[in-house]
Amino acid sequence: VYSVIGNHDVLPVNQFPPPKAKTKAPVRWLYKAAAYRWIEAGWLPETVRPTVEFAGVYAIRLPNQLRLITINTLYCYKFNWWAYTAEADPGQQLKWLARH
Repeated sequence: VYSVIGNHDVLPVNQFPPPKAKTKAPVRWLYKAAAYRWIEAGWLPETVRPTVEFAGVYAIRLPNQLRLITINTLYCYKFNWWAYTAEADPGQQLKWLARH
């Protein structure tokens, strides 16, 4: 079982502003808390901390040459008001995904 961030993990629910958004309600605290918990529990390696803390995404290698890649689809969720901003690649995760 591998963890990902869900739409009800933040208040108000469904609201995930991109990292560059100027807002008084950022979700960076959630990404930092998730990275801390997932890494300290031994679920994820320390190497994923920067991407989890930035946008809630990570990629890890599994046995048998498999790779697990998570993305934060909440940036594009239809009930996320921030999805209607002009930012084409919120959290730069498409750019990040292209490298993995």
